[in-house]
Amino acid sequence: ASAILKKSPIPTFVLPGDNDINDCDDHEHGEYMWKKYFHKPDEQWEEGPPKHKLDVTRWGVLDESFSFLHKGVLYFGLNIVGGRPYSDRE
Repeated sequence: ASAILKKSPIPTFVLPGDNDINDCDDHEHGEYMWKKYFHKPDEQWEEGPPKHKLDVTRWGVLDESFSFLHKGVLYFGLNIVGGRPYSDRE
């Protein structure tokens, strides 16, 4: 899936869901795999075509939360941790 998203002519971001990390039997492995394939896609677009030029701002502790302005429209993604908490910090 990540290879397809990297080649998309339309910028595509993916936010983790509770089944991607927290509900995995091995939380660390789930987080590793999500980061390996879906973390900061805008930084991967710059490596090759198609090139998307979005001024992405990340905020908060979870850097998969982001925002950007494109053609007068504000887009944002907010990672709200769901599922079974992995730790008390969540």
